[in-house]
Amino acid sequence: MPNPSEFNTIYTALSAEHQLRYDLALVHRYLVDHHWHEGVVNHLTCLLPNSQNHFLALPYGLHWSEVTASDFIVVDLDGNVLRGKGEIERSNINIHGALRRLYYQRSPELLD
Repeated sequence: MPNPSEFNTIYTALSAEHQLRYDLALVHRYLVDHHWHEGVVNHLTCLLPNSQNHFLALPYGLHWSEVTASDFIVVDLDGNVLRGKGEIERSNINIHGALRRLYYQRSPELLD
């Protein structure tokens, strides 16, 4: 395991998307460690940098304790998988896709 200085050098060299992938995987693992998960149908997502309609999500069926940065799929607000393997769980799109769409409709200044 790298020391904190080495880790910071490695982490900051990653693209913004890969930093988000790493962070989101870390959050999933953290929640498992603290028993704040309930199985495979819960979901955490994150918008991709400079995007209002593409976000990272876990493919359906992957348990949070197994998550790595490379597991995430990129999906649009309608649930179309744009990159990665697997399918999105429908409630993920019904909740996260709808909330993100509504958020930007109500806050158009965020689109700039």
